[in-house]
Amino acid sequence: MSEVLEIKDRRLYFKGKPVFLIGVNYWPRRHPIWKMWKEFDEKELEEEAKQMTDIGINAVRLFLFGEDFSPGPYRINEESIEKARKLIRILHKHGIIAFPTLLVGHMSGENWEIPWREGKDLYKDYEGISRMLWFIKEIIERLKDEEGIGAWILSNELPLYIGGADFDTVENYLRYLYKVIKNIDPKRPYTTGDGHFAPLGYVPERVKDGLDYFGPHVYMYEDDLLRQTYWYSFAVRYCLSLGKPTILEEFGCSTVQVSEENQAALYNIVLHSCFMSGASGAFGWCYSDFPTEDIRPYVHHAHELMFGITRVDGSEKPVADVIRSFRKTIDKIDLSLYKVEEPHAVIVVPSYMYKRYPFMRIDLYEILRLLVQTYTLSRMASLNVSFIREEEPLENFMKYKLIIVPPLPSLLATTWRKLEEYVRKGGHLYMSYRYGVWCQNLRELFGIEHDMKYGIYEAPEVPSLLIKLEEKIGSLEKGHEVKLPVPGPSSKTAYCPILKASKVLALETMTGRIALTANELERGKAFFMTFPIETYGIMVYNFNLKTNAYELYKGIAGEAGIKPLVESTSPYVEVGALLGEEDLIVVAANHTYQEVESKVIVRRRASEVMDMRKDTKVAFEVKAEETIIKLRFRKGEGYILRVK
Repeated sequence: MSEVLEIKDRRLYFKGKPVFLIGVNYWPRRHPIWKMWKEFDEKELEEEAKQMTDIGINAVRLFLFGEDFSPGPYRINEESIEKARKLIRILHKHGIIAFPTLLVGHMSGENWEIPWREGKDLYKDYEGISRMLWFIKEIIERLKDEEGIGAWILSNELPLYIGGADFDTVENYLRYLYKVIKNIDPKRPYTTGDGHFAPLGYVPERVKDGLDYFGPHVYMYEDDLLRQTYWYSFAVRYCLSLGKPTILEEFGCSTVQVSEENQAALYNIVLHSCFMSGASGAFGWCYSDFPTEDIRPYVHHAHELMFGITRVDGSEKPVADVIRSFRKTIDKIDLSLYKVEEPHAVIVVPSYMYKRYPFMRIDLYEILRLLVQTYTLSRMASLNVSFIREEEPLENFMKYKLIIVPPLPSLLATTWRKLEEYVRKGGHLYMSYRYGVWCQNLRELFGIEHDMKYGIYEAPEVPSLLIKLEEKIGSLEKGHEVKLPVPGPSSKTAYCPILKASKVLALETMTGRIALTANELERGKAFFMTFPIETYGIMVYNFNLKTNAYELYKGIAGEAGIKPLVESTSPYVEVGALLGEEDLIVVAANHTYQEVESKVIVRRRASEVMDMRKDTKVAFEVKAEETIIKLRFRKGEGYILRVK
């Protein structure tokens, strides 16, 4: 049976079965970056491969450092090729799949010139592109017969090395490189290694035809604990929604900046969250801490010294036990017998995230954070949610019971009409207002008469809002209250003043304003939130720990007929399910750094629940057609349960 990674149904397969690879990005402990290939130490590599295997690592991303593999234009260092071959074979012997990265100019906070480039523009300079293609071809031709190679990776965060370019240039460039590389080695998957998300990478929508699978890099700093820990599965689900398998190619944190205990907690959250989201793996940055304090880039980027899962002396950090335990647990699951549950709701991605329109100035990073915040609230409400691009056809929208539109500056005029048609055909739409939103059918779509004024916004001048339901919404009873902390007055926090609505669902008690409306359009219903609650989320420190706004999502989902197969009673615990013929794999992850208790509700009658990590039975209660499992989580802890 082939040992080459294969692609099927948005998943990576190995030896005929879908996999979740647990990997690290790798430099040897004593010989990082420019020292690795010059001071090649087979004994060191053998010892570290053995340790990685013991920890549970089964995939490694390697870096073919430019200056070591080519001394100049149209020249290859054959000695380095032989060293790479030896390393790949050492890893293969220990059951570790190698992912070589070809163009390594940027690394760990510094750019290192590849000798053949000589400063040439690799987007547009004919000679520069020719040299690059020749180098890639020669490397792959020499190594492609090695059994231990799983996939090829073009670069390490290429935009940081060669600079950015407009969307069209990037798309055409990467499509061309894809064809060249697949012509050299058609049997192996290939990805770009650029990171995909700001500020490290190209836009996923524009590179999807230039790769076989996505490999996002996530190192996001946030002012909200829950949104920070949801960035990882957000990146996975965002990329999966474009129809390609996804490996979280880089994530992690330096124990220069965080405690070792909290590093372990973050890994635990990320591994469980990405696993339940349908990822094909996650690669931590990186294998080891480094003792090389006096050399570049570590002398000026000291935090890069301590991203490892092992220490300078070779001892394991607590995170190693997290990886070991997780690997042992998922090895008990035959993933070919399960599929990830399909989403019932989607968040709309505006086309200006991946296209440029004239005279439109939009902070794309702000919009990206809004999408993450909307995703966070959805997952806090136990919604199984994905993403849809506004330009997709109506039939794609009709696959989902609920469409969520965050407080965006605009969508295409044709999109608003499409959303109206979606509702008329039986869909449910939720939109949150943004001051000045360009929505030409706002009145008819949402059944409202507003009092907006030209050139001036109306913002709440109170520290918090209290939204009180005037009617039952899904599982939320009349009189239910939702508290929202509010940042200072600005155009971004402004509400929509409503004079009349076809149906008022909630009022804001502090201002007396209409807060939530509903409009029945033929077979469907459109909900309109007059306050931009998701924008508050990205402007208030730890907003998601201070509010129960996620309950509005839960109520509206109920109105749309969505009843999650798996639900958590704690907003801090993420849940998901892998569906089998006779059982379920239920995954739960505590997204906080504190202890949490939660009931996990499975909407099936169970005869047995097993904790797959401990191989022990878990107590549960059956009520009607629901199984209720009470769990206690330590900081960042995850559970993988088999429910029969």
